[in-house]
Parts: sequence; structure tokens; C-alpha cells
Amino acid sequence: MFKAINKQVDRTRNWIFNALLSLLGKKPYDEIKIANITEEAGVARQSFYRNYDSKDDIIYKFVSGIILEYAKRLKGLLNAGDLTHLQTLEEFFKVFLEKKDELLRIKNASLTPVLLNAFWNFFFELSDISEALEKEKMINQEAYMRYQLGGFISVVVWWINGDMERSPAQMADTALVMMENESGESAFIDFVAERLRKTELI
Repeated sequence: MFKAINKQVDRTRNWIFNALLSLLGKKPYDEIKIANITEEAGVARQSFYRNYDSKDDIIYKFVSGIILEYAKRLKGLLNAGDLTHLQTLEEFFKVFLEKKDELLRIKNASLTPVLLNAFWNFFFELSDISEALEKEKMINQEAYMRYQLGGFISVVVWWINGDMERSPAQMADTALVMMENESGESAFIDFVAERLRKTELI
């Protein structure tokens, strides 16, 4: 799912994303048209549709980019040695904190549902949970992963809605409480971390 993005595409996407953020400060999201975004970004309409399917897709690809950065860092950390569940989670929140300004602008524009949907789409596209877990023959596999994923995403969105004031360490502690069992095991954290580690980042 991670396709190579050349510098021109990356630059164009940044222009479009920043144009959307700028427009969110001037009018409600529902009133923003694709034409408004392309005019603000200084790009042709064709350039928009070469990069995005819709306004929501701008936010989806933004979230995807943050998680891609997390996947890259996770690979590096895992190559350097074993990671605890706490460290795995803390690194996730650290990467998102670096995009605090952008995330809060999206949140303040009442786009939390769009943000939530972006998380769901990305994680399910990344992990292909149903197929991957069926091969491992886990009991109640898909239901378990959906339950864990739903809880984790809800915690992340709750953090963003609270203006991301809690530190990555505090958020990792909070998430770990719901994700580890009494033996300190978490099939969900291990599974997602392994899928991210094995994902080709081209």
C-alpha cells in the first residue's frame, strides 16, 4: 500500500493540504469546494484529482503519512533491539504529537468524524485483519481485533479532542491499560507492530 511518492507529488500534496487548512480558518468544511482548494493552492483541478479522490481523501492521506512515518521509525527501533509494548505505543503518540498544529486545526473545524474514518480506513487497509488473522487461526480473531482497534482509535481521537495536552508517555500508559492482559501480553500490539515492521516502505 505504500507507493513511492516523488518530490513533485509530495510538494503538490503539501500545497493542497495547506490550502485546505487555510480555508478551514475562513469557512465551514461543508462549504469548501474543490475549486476553492485548487485556487488557494495554486494548482490545476487535474492536479487535485491526480492526488486525491475527495476532500476527505486529503485528510486520509495526511493521517496515512503520519502512520507511515511511525512505521519507518518502528522498523528502525526494532532493528536496533526489542521494544516493550509501552515503548511501541509511546513512539506512536510521539509521531502524532509532531503534527499537533495540523491535527488540532482539523479537530477545531469539527472534522473529528472524518479523522476517525481516516484511522479506520488506514489500519484496515494496512493490516487486512480478517485475512491475516484467519491464517493464524485465532479464536474470535476478527471480532477481537476490531474491538481492540476500535478502543485504540477512540483513545487517540479522545487525545486529539483534548488538544493533545497529555504527553506521549501518559497516553502510552493509558492505552496500555486497556490493551495488555494480566500477563503483560497484547496480541493486538504485537500483531500491528509486526505488520508495520513487515510492510514494504518504498
